[in-house]
Amino acid sequence: TGTDAMTVTVNPLPIVGAGVDQTVCAGTAVTLSGSGASTYTWNNGVTNGVAFTPAATTTYTVTGTSAAGCIATDQVIVTVNPLPIVGAGVDQTVCAGTAVTLTGTGATTYTWSGGVTNGVAFTPTATANYTVTGTTLGCINTDIVTVTVNPLPIVNAGLDQTVCSGTAVTLSGAGASTYTWNNGVTNGVAFTPAIGAITYTVTGTSAAGCIGTDQVLVTVNPNPVPVINGPSTYCTGNFALLSTSTPFTTYAWSTGAATPTINATIANNPISVVVTNAFGCSGTSPVFPIAENNVITANFNVTICQGQSSVIHGIAQTVAGVYSQTFTLGTGCDSTSIVTLVVNPLPIVNAGIDQAVCTGVATTLTATGAATYIWNNGITNGVPFTQAIGPITYTVTGTSAAGCLNTDQVVVTVNPLPIVAAGVDQVVCAGTAVTLAGSGASTYTWNNGVTNGVAFSPIATNTYTVTGTDVNGCVNTDQVVVTVNPIPVVFAGNDISICNQQTLTLSATGASVYTWDNGITNGTAFNAPLTTTTYTVTGTSTDGCINTDQVVIEIAPIPVVSFTQDVTSGCVPLTVNFINSTPNVTNCIWTISDGTILTGCGTVTNTFAQAGCFDVTLTTTSTNGCVGSLIVNNLICTEESPIASFSQSELIISSLSPTVNFNNSSIGAVDYRWNFGDNTPLSTLVSPSHNYPENFIGNYMIELIAYSEFGCTDTAYSFIQINEELIFYLPNTFTPDGDMFNQTFQPIFTSGYDPYDFTLLIFNRWGEIVFESHNAEVGWDGTYGSNNQIGLVQDGTYTWKIEFKLTQNDERKISVGHVNLVR
Repeated sequence: TGTDAMTVTVNPLPIVGAGVDQTVCAGTAVTLSGSGASTYTWNNGVTNGVAFTPAATTTYTVTGTSAAGCIATDQVIVTVNPLPIVGAGVDQTVCAGTAVTLTGTGATTYTWSGGVTNGVAFTPTATANYTVTGTTLGCINTDIVTVTVNPLPIVNAGLDQTVCSGTAVTLSGAGASTYTWNNGVTNGVAFTPAIGAITYTVTGTSAAGCIGTDQVLVTVNPNPVPVINGPSTYCTGNFALLSTSTPFTTYAWSTGAATPTINATIANNPISVVVTNAFGCSGTSPVFPIAENNVITANFNVTICQGQSSVIHGIAQTVAGVYSQTFTLGTGCDSTSIVTLVVNPLPIVNAGIDQAVCTGVATTLTATGAATYIWNNGITNGVPFTQAIGPITYTVTGTSAAGCLNTDQVVVTVNPLPIVAAGVDQVVCAGTAVTLAGSGASTYTWNNGVTNGVAFSPIATNTYTVTGTDVNGCVNTDQVVVTVNPIPVVFAGNDISICNQQTLTLSATGASVYTWDNGITNGTAFNAPLTTTTYTVTGTSTDGCINTDQVVIEIAPIPVVSFTQDVTSGCVPLTVNFINSTPNVTNCIWTISDGTILTGCGTVTNTFAQAGCFDVTLTTTSTNGCVGSLIVNNLICTEESPIASFSQSELIISSLSPTVNFNNSSIGAVDYRWNFGDNTPLSTLVSPSHNYPENFIGNYMIELIAYSEFGCTDTAYSFIQINEELIFYLPNTFTPDGDMFNQTFQPIFTSGYDPYDFTLLIFNRWGEIVFESHNAEVGWDGTYGSNNQIGLVQDGTYTWKIEFKLTQNDERKISVGHVNLVR
């Protein structure tokens, strides 16, 4: 034997340190350096001790190897905070003196250049760029906004203006692009201002939209208010007079052709009097006579005393003049007053022609040639009046629209009326001729179409009026009453259609006394004739007037009843249609021995609910009221139907066990037909057993038809539901290592689920979802993320959850389990 020894050296694992976790801003370089080992290897492409710029928050793992080759790991988390997306706002353009507020967005705190405070208004003096610095979680970003400051325009409204009332003024601003005036003024457009001093303000807007204002004073002096006193309109033969007495600074008279022109100036000194013609300032107005039809062309210059007036008067029968007076104020404003002297002619008044009327006839006098009229004797122009017998002269005074007067006369003569007679009243029967003739006048006219002395036949009682006219044309009337007794409206009754050997009574109406031919007495019953006969009645009224009427008695036959039916026997309930074939009937009553009564002369229908044989009777009434009847004994015979009934061993079965047993419980049947609803052949067994195909999933109706020995049937129904079984499984391990085997994890369904309502979720140990699918054909391949961020998960155990809906009843199912991922 021998011995040997072995030394086993156990080297400790290095205590590797990855460093403390770091938080940096996006774009900041980071250096990771391991400790506690000899060499270091980092994941994610990091080199130990070499700076790099991380793109997102990441856990970095360092693997340290000691000098003895032992390995240990450690991790460090580098959190990368994004830079804030700082916004300074949109560029702004304002006018000088306008406040601006700059507010940053996208960060937590903000600092502005140019002494600006975030969100606080300030007034910039010139165009400038402003920079905002935004900070979030210590990360900084900036943005710039430009504020453009436009100057205000220097607006000029123009010089102040002084004008007289009614003068147009044009205001035009300068120094801007567009102008707006107050008081409704439009820039550069003439307008007429009101009297007084008004300040107008113009607001000018530059091309940049900046605004400036200026003002201009417009003083409007009033024009004098000229007054010419005295009437301006005269009638032929009257005198005209005009005067002025308005104390203005200066005034002047002027006239047109054929009239004098007078110019006058008020003396500044009331004591100083300058006379240039034969009239002086003596405390009365100078007077200038104007003769009728004179034409004076000379100008008269006269100075009058302050407070006095110049007067023009004279006879002006056919000559009219147009005079104007011009007044001037100390402001230089003047005005003119014009008056036209009109000489109106006298109206040519016409009272109308002389008139002759009859007593009681109203007369209307209507004058012409003037505007208004006044009559003597209490007469009103154009208003009718009644005068007593005899001639009277009436005078009218007419006034023209200008107020000039004239008169005229007319004579009205009133003649007496004739005494007219129409004759004595008359009484006749309708259709009798009557002659009416008037007396007491020269000519006669009757109303109601009657001609004097000509016979006519009145149709009703009426009052006739005759109008008689004498040689003077005067008219009077009288009346006569013609009473027309009516011919009685005798009615023998409606024509009658009766059946053979019946009695009837004829009773006429419309008169007092009646006489019938053929030996008939009014209102007394008698036997109907053997053939159709016409009877005539003569009726006499209480006034003795006569009329006749007739009635026809028609002898009608009794109807011969007949009908048919579409069936005479069958199973209950048996529906039978009965068809009437009796001609010319209006009323049909069907009596059936099962207790049914039907009406109708066409086709009627009855359903027999009991077994047995039944009588049918049809009674008809013809159009003339005659009745006939037909009875057919035991016409319809019926028999009972069987009662179909069954039960089944199952109402709901599985596609894995599709057999159902049926128990027939029908009554009164001898033959059967089974339909199982799955398109298999019919069964004639009494109580069959049926196997449904496995792939027939759903609801099916079972039908049993039971037959009696006479062929009557009844049907019973039921339903069977076949459900699809749920079959699926999930593996507990998969190996997504790229070797083409067992690469994905997914449930495998055989049957029983709805593939359009499915969800698969995979969770890591922290409960985070690393995979989600809504297609049972798409499984998990061991990756996480999407698009360009796909990565591999670590080996380990993961939780799965599937949610789906059953096909058999839409029930939702949830299953949870674990799967091992091994690469």
